[in-house]
Amino acid sequence: MLQLASLPFDASVRDLIGPLTTGARVVLVRDDEAADPEALVAAIDKHGVTCLLSVVPTLLRALLTVAERAPGHGPKLRLLLTAGEALDLADCARATAAFAGRPGVVNQYGPTEATMTTTSAAVTAKPGDTGPAPLGAPVAGARLWIVDRFGDLAPVGVPGEIWIGGARLADGYHGQPGLTAGQFVPEPFSGLPGARAYRTGDLARREEDGTLTFLGRGDDQVKIRGQRVEPAGVESVLRTLPGVEEAAVIAVRQGGPTGQLRLLACVAPAGLDPAEVRAGLRGLLPDHQVPADIRVLPALPRTANNKLDRRTLAALGEAAIGAHAAPADPPRTATERAVAAVFTEVLDAERVGARPIGRDDDFFERGGHSLLAAQLAARLNRSTGRTVPLREIMDLRTVAALAARLDADAPPVDTRAEGKPRTDREPRDPRPVTTGPRPLTPGEAATWWHSRREPDTAAYHIGFQARVGGPLDEIALVRALDALVTRHEALRTRFPATGAGPVRTVDPLALLPLARADTRADADPPGAALALALTDLRAPFDLGRAPLARATVIRCGDEEYVLGLTVHHIVSDGWTLSVLERDLTTLYNELAAGRLPALEPAAGFTRWVPAEPVELDSPGQAAGAAFWADRLRGIPAVLPLPTDLPRPASWSTAGALELFDLAPEVASGVRRLAGETGATDFMVLLAAVQRWLGELSGARRFLVAVPVSNRPDPDSENTAGPFANIVPVPADLRGEPSFSELVGRVKETFLDVWEHRAVPFELLADRYAADDGSRPPLCQAMFAVQNVPAAGRSLSGLTTTPLTPDRGTCRYELHLRCYDTPDGGLSGWLEYSTSLFEPDALRRRLDGFLTVLRDAVEQPEARRPDRPDRPDPLDRPDRPDRLDPPLGEQ
Repeated sequence: MLQLASLPFDASVRDLIGPLTTGARVVLVRDDEAADPEALVAAIDKHGVTCLLSVVPTLLRALLTVAERAPGHGPKLRLLLTAGEALDLADCARATAAFAGRPGVVNQYGPTEATMTTTSAAVTAKPGDTGPAPLGAPVAGARLWIVDRFGDLAPVGVPGEIWIGGARLADGYHGQPGLTAGQFVPEPFSGLPGARAYRTGDLARREEDGTLTFLGRGDDQVKIRGQRVEPAGVESVLRTLPGVEEAAVIAVRQGGPTGQLRLLACVAPAGLDPAEVRAGLRGLLPDHQVPADIRVLPALPRTANNKLDRRTLAALGEAAIGAHAAPADPPRTATERAVAAVFTEVLDAERVGARPIGRDDDFFERGGHSLLAAQLAARLNRSTGRTVPLREIMDLRTVAALAARLDADAPPVDTRAEGKPRTDREPRDPRPVTTGPRPLTPGEAATWWHSRREPDTAAYHIGFQARVGGPLDEIALVRALDALVTRHEALRTRFPATGAGPVRTVDPLALLPLARADTRADADPPGAALALALTDLRAPFDLGRAPLARATVIRCGDEEYVLGLTVHHIVSDGWTLSVLERDLTTLYNELAAGRLPALEPAAGFTRWVPAEPVELDSPGQAAGAAFWADRLRGIPAVLPLPTDLPRPASWSTAGALELFDLAPEVASGVRRLAGETGATDFMVLLAAVQRWLGELSGARRFLVAVPVSNRPDPDSENTAGPFANIVPVPADLRGEPSFSELVGRVKETFLDVWEHRAVPFELLADRYAADDGSRPPLCQAMFAVQNVPAAGRSLSGLTTTPLTPDRGTCRYELHLRCYDTPDGGLSGWLEYSTSLFEPDALRRRLDGFLTVLRDAVEQPEARRPDRPDRPDPLDRPDRPDRLDPPLGEQ
């Protein structure tokens, strides 16, 4: 046996006494050799070592790197016992191949508090296997439980904290009763009186066969850009890259204890190119999991026990902040500095990380997406007084290129500001804001009339619902809701009917209703709470009374609640929900802490509402009207989707919801293809939706409704109100385009459409829709990517889990939406009309979309037939709409 554990380490007792009392010989090495992989491999060869006890995975990887340089090392080595760190299957496969003795690997797990070893597993791995090696099952005298955050046993496959009990457990920490009480807790699972358990802080899940899989430390999880990241998972991916022998990832906080977290990756050996490592990661991980800094070291630092020395790495991280305090090529001109400052403002500190924006930085490579690009355009306009179309941001992308574009143009003349370029010091609209009756915008008017036609529909209800765990301060919640209504004019707006039609009126005061309920006495408290929240979401509003919003808090456990906020779409949009959630969180946290909130004032939506009714033929709409007249020419106003049920004579908004997840490789493929085509994730997904709808309907030209934020300037970004508009995006599938070509078409089309997004959709529908009342006008399908700004902070002292309730409605025949998930993937939902589609057939259609998207990202250059010639899997002789004729030119 080769002694690897240092003498102060508890494992050294076992590694010395165990072999000597069973007839084995122990080989000792000098202190200067204990951390030298080459010296240890030489000792293995020289002494004919058959077993390595307590080899830490960090040291094992270093030994494997040495052994792989020449064949024949370790001819007698038969057994490797690993412990102390997470073991990867890839290293197990390497160990079997690297040493001539073909040793087996046994993975052990157990903290010092539980007498070192509590689980053991013989690991079998083959080349190509990756991921965490199993921890195995408990050894004799040990009991283990996987416990969820509520203190209950977690089901099979569900992550939780490892609790250890049994005869191997220590009594506690010597002379530290407080620490002992916090970690050694009463154990309720065995039924033994006085039994205790040690809370390890380690995360794992129990598999079907009873073995455990290690998932990392609970306190190692970090949030990057609002999404959870496991540094150990990033480490595993790093070690799969060519040339990377060792890798470690830690979270480093920029700018002191209150600064933003970013990821620092350290890789070895020396000679690796950080740019190539980063490029390799970008092909395998979502952007928020790619470390902000990559440091190349000769070898990773290790402790005296040969574990990874994370304290030293943390110090390297602090040094990295200083080392990378300046970009490789900083901005050179005043314009470049101004553009770089706007990049930083829009991308925020989490995306920018420790390295400031340089002149060659690509906006999208630094974390930008289509919505942020729109914000960038608005802020460049405010900062420089010059207009940069979204198309040019997509094409130019870097600080230097955009600055050159700005320098090439003279400041544009803004006729609304009497011939002067607009600056951030001048108000957008000099008219005083009034709270008296005002005419409705086309969007508000359409929503008002549709709600009047179907008074019981929830199709125009939006909001957010969440499970909340922890000690909720209900008094602080009530006060926060009242402050929220006072802060946002939209929540005090109502739409009473008059002899001349509905008008908008803003009340000076309003109280937001809060419905309370308690389901703890029900047979299924959480289920009953969700049912009540859904009932509240679907309950109708009286549009003539303010506020057009309400909240609900339902208690379903001692410290478990369901919270909901429902708002009518006539006063809000998706971005508004983010604003309300952020402000409500801030207000609650301040009030719960006994402080008075001090938020910056929020402008009212009325500031951006014209004083006169908007008409398509008015002078202010002339350019947009001309664009849409040309763009919509020759495109059918009906998408002939085959249906499962007879189409009703009058369109109904009754609907249902189906959730879906994209496979990780498909989500990565979407992002990769976006980068390769110079598009965005949204454009790639929209292209897939167009191809899917084309295959469903047989149509080659049609329209897809896409909601856009349509917030005219940065001041509007903190305002609640129905700013969003819908643009009918033309699809053109003629000519057998490959998917890459289709993405290019979508990009060009959408960038053109974006410049004319302010023309109200309702005016276009009135002018161009072939509306017979049996279907949604102009567009029968909608697609969106949910990328509104995140709320940021969470409720103090509480855990929240967002819910996706089914409103039971759909304003389109098909409405598909995608969004980023906390683990960096992509998920979504498909809302559909239940008066047209049956659930089982609809799920098959949804599977068809997922297949189209997978095929597209795997083979983006492959072409599909101009007219699908394969049989429709939904084709049935009795399907009512199977003979719907194509309308107009297809």
